[in-house]
Amino acid sequence: MNEEEYIRIIEQMKTSIELIKDFDNIDRCIFNLNNFDRLRAWDCLQDMIREYGPQMEILENILSGSEAIRPAQIHEFSNESLYRQIKCICDNIPAYAVLKKGQEEIAKNLYIWINRKR
Repeated sequence: MNEEEYIRIIEQMKTSIELIKDFDNIDRCIFNLNNFDRLRAWDCLQDMIREYGPQMEILENILSGSEAIRPAQIHEFSNESLYRQIKCICDNIPAYAVLKKGQEEIAKNLYIWINRKR
C-alpha cells in the first residue's frame, strides 16, 4: 500500500454509489473533530461503531487478536479519548469500506498502512 493507492481508494469512495455513505461518514467525523462538542462527538462515535463494528472486529482480530472498540458509556470517556476514538475510526473508514466490499487483503494492507502513518 502506498499514497497513490490510498488516494485511488478515496477517489472511489467519492464517486461510487455504494461507498458514498462511507465518504460522508469521513466528513462527519472530521466535522466533529474540528468542531468538538462532547455530546455530538459521542453520537458520532456511537453511529460509527454501529456502522463499522463488524469491520473493526474483523480487522482487529486478523491483525492483532485484540478486541475492537466496544460501545461504552459517555462518562467512561474523557474528551481526549473521545477525540482519539473518532480520529482512529475516521482514519480507518477507507479500510472498513473496502472490507465491506469483500476485499479483505486490500483492507488489511490499507489498515496496516494507515496505522503506520499515525
